[in-house]
Amino acid sequence: MTLNDSGYLNRRVKEASTSLTSTHRSMVQEMLKMVKHEMKLVNGYDADQDNSDDYLTELEMIQKEHLRMIEKVRESLTRYNKVKGDVDDVNILFDGEDERADSFEDLRD
Repeated sequence: MTLNDSGYLNRRVKEASTSLTSTHRSMVQEMLKMVKHEMKLVNGYDADQDNSDDYLTELEMIQKEHLRMIEKVRESLTRYNKVKGDVDDVNILFDGEDERADSFEDLRD
């Protein structure tokens, strides 16, 4: 393994980490907005329970959006773990490479 390969793999891990953090931050910000909206929805239903169909329809849409956002973060986490795993696999493969090379008898004359 060359230093260039190592640098490339480390950049990939850094990029995947940055992407994961950005995706998570975005999801948290959006979830906070959604929680505020949900509180208004619940309070509105408490005030007027005659609109239960509208309430349930909106609640279902909100829950689907929650799941979509969570899935997006999970996909980003999966990508990060794959990249990190690739780097770990390469490190294991090349760990101790110099020691193995020294263990062979030099047969050159």
